[in-house]
Amino acid sequence: MAQSHSFEPYILTPLDHSTAPVHFSFFLTFLCQNPAAGVSALEKGVQRLTTLLPFLSGNVVPSIQLKDTKNVFEVQPTDPSHLRKLPMLKIKQHAQCISARNIALNTPALSSDDLLNLRFIPLPFGTPASEPQPVLRLQANVMADGIVLCVCFHHLATDGLGISSITQALSECCRNPDQPPERLLSSPESEAQSRTRIFQSGNEIHRALYNGHASSIRKAALSSDPGALTSCRFCLDAEQIRRLREACTKVRWINPSAPKYDASRQGFSNNEVVTALIWLCGMRAQSRATSIGRNRPSLAGLNSSLLFAVDVRGILNIPRTYMGNAIATPTSTYHFKDTELHGADTLVFDTDTPSDLHEFNPNDITLLANLALSIQQTYQSVNRSYVRSAISTIMASKDWLLPAKHGDLSVSSLRDAPVYDMDFGPCLGTPCDVDVPDNRTDGLAWITPARSDYSARLMGYRSRGFWEVRLSLSPAAMESLRSDRLWRQVTLEKPKERTSAIQGKL
Repeated sequence: MAQSHSFEPYILTPLDHSTAPVHFSFFLTFLCQNPAAGVSALEKGVQRLTTLLPFLSGNVVPSIQLKDTKNVFEVQPTDPSHLRKLPMLKIKQHAQCISARNIALNTPALSSDDLLNLRFIPLPFGTPASEPQPVLRLQANVMADGIVLCVCFHHLATDGLGISSITQALSECCRNPDQPPERLLSSPESEAQSRTRIFQSGNEIHRALYNGHASSIRKAALSSDPGALTSCRFCLDAEQIRRLREACTKVRWINPSAPKYDASRQGFSNNEVVTALIWLCGMRAQSRATSIGRNRPSLAGLNSSLLFAVDVRGILNIPRTYMGNAIATPTSTYHFKDTELHGADTLVFDTDTPSDLHEFNPNDITLLANLALSIQQTYQSVNRSYVRSAISTIMASKDWLLPAKHGDLSVSSLRDAPVYDMDFGPCLGTPCDVDVPDNRTDGLAWITPARSDYSARLMGYRSRGFWEVRLSLSPAAMESLRSDRLWRQVTLEKPKERTSAIQGKL
């Protein structure tokens, strides 16, 4: 696994430089009767992957190719000694199990909330900039009843959809050990063509169209204290999301005199409503936690911002399988009145009364519709001119690594990434769980991939369709979120017998 692969170094694109220069970890869980065979399949698969896509074994390093410009980065081949120190695939044994039903094996069950831990990831947190920054590293965490695969990636080199494409490529390399694929959906040549297209898109621009680095946006910062924030995963009821969407759409039609209302629109999408829900309930939770900390409520309103990621591969006419960064990060803003953040009716006081959790509060619906409209309009603003202007702004700068933007809340969606349908072959099968646990950034939310029927049943649900959200907040804000009336109305309780179907598989 220490074999070095040669490739031509390449400069990362302006869109790569618009992201946070940190590693993120993506976890895929496989239940398998023979974990050792699964490890063997992964070893062969990772070797094939880096042979076909050698740049994935590279390092992100400072570049000197652009004179008089600071903080330009490129990907270079990895030195063999570094690969021996940090191999592409680490293998680590754990005296734990994935299925709670297997506790009888005298091994404790693993919680996905515990995965962002040095025991489970291949790279240390906060690798110093003076040390090599790998594009990709993996760790196979071998449990008594399966494998939890950590896919750790550098955000300057790839985005969420890009890591989905990398995972798809890995599944193809693992699927048939005796007949490895000769080519994948992407290739070094097609990746280079996409990078060229991104650079060319910034050549002819009116930068005034782009305000993506507005000074009013609070800058992101990773928490220096891992215990300062908590990360939790929530399941949102698909039927309740549908009801919310219909109610919000109805509000907009009833009130067509609202500012910037566009009568040609056919309502809101589920994604817009879920994103607005995260913004509303997350902002109320943060505000209430701050007020409790000060021992007095704030009497003033609050300007709030939501940052969300928009895939622009289609806008730039580059393949959906492109593995580099191709996202824009526009920001929606809203002025919350004090009563919208601290009204007593936002909390559930009698959790034993079912009716309390059935009918939506009209004020919640109006506010949610306003937020969804703001998100919708911001999303519509991300067109070809916006994206080309964003690229040109960075290309014209003397410092390419502009400070990372961060709203009061930030949302990245992997909802459409088909990870649960990826077949890793007879030894591993398809993932039964996919998660992105991260407690380093306050207000960071991931909408995780939609489940297959198989994985939904393993979780104890009758069918798929529900939405899963991974959210990082302070402990006080997380407690407030769990008490928020609207959040409680749409959240599914985890089934007590979550693993009943798992035992049958094993």
